[in-house]
Amino acid sequence: MTGLKRFWTIPFFVIVGALCGLAYCAYTIPLYEISGSVGLLRPTLPPVSNYMPETQNRWVWIRDGLAMKNMLLQDSVLYDVIQSSEVLKERLELFSIEFPALQKDDLTSNFINKLKKSIKIQYTGGDANIFIFTVKDANPGLAKEIVSQLMSQLKSLYEEAMFKRNSLSLDELHVKTLALKQEIGMKSKNDTDSYLQSRLNAAYDAEAKLYVENILQNIQSKALLKTINDPYIPTHPIWPRWDLLIFFSTLTGLLIGVTFYYLISRSNE
Repeated sequence: MTGLKRFWTIPFFVIVGALCGLAYCAYTIPLYEISGSVGLLRPTLPPVSNYMPETQNRWVWIRDGLAMKNMLLQDSVLYDVIQSSEVLKERLELFSIEFPALQKDDLTSNFINKLKKSIKIQYTGGDANIFIFTVKDANPGLAKEIVSQLMSQLKSLYEEAMFKRNSLSLDELHVKTLALKQEIGMKSKNDTDSYLQSRLNAAYDAEAKLYVENILQNIQSKALLKTINDPYIPTHPIWPRWDLLIFFSTLTGLLIGVTFYYLISRSNE
């Protein structure tokens, strides 16, 4: 009978543990995780000319993917994301109220650093550069908006990189062609070197091929840019996990109750 009287500690702490777990879950702000992914396939179109071999180079492709990943986390890119979101603007204002002593530039930099902590970009390089964007926030709509903005920024960077690379190659070759034309123009018709003329013809031919290659690669680059997973709002947050928290809080209460039962029993012996 005395043992039964001391047994009350076990159910008591089990109930208290379960209630503590329920209270924590009820008062904790839920945290959502939103993800989206974009795939950039490596151009496989055989080059018309040999002037842009790096467009077919796998290691250059991986290098460019890493560069784009780093650029997406630059302050300037994230500042554009903030300016395009009314919710982030409101949070920036609240952040300024929380830290009134900071200057505007320092305030923005600190807020961007805080935003970076909630953003995760995974990159897998190879024939397909796959970027997986993950944002954690208490506001699932805002997290989805940030992921969508980053995916749009990535697509813009990809198109700009492809166009700039091809345009620079064309410009460089065109400058060489003009230099050859000027060199030939400075000579009379009788003194025109056949070697220079053949070089000029070859330059014209290379420029024409490169122009065709530029058009084909621009067409292909749009087809190689694919959205793998669009961001969506999940039905359940990633935290708090009601099932795990209530289970472990109940288990903790059980262990505490057993410990108290053992200590009371030993003290009464």
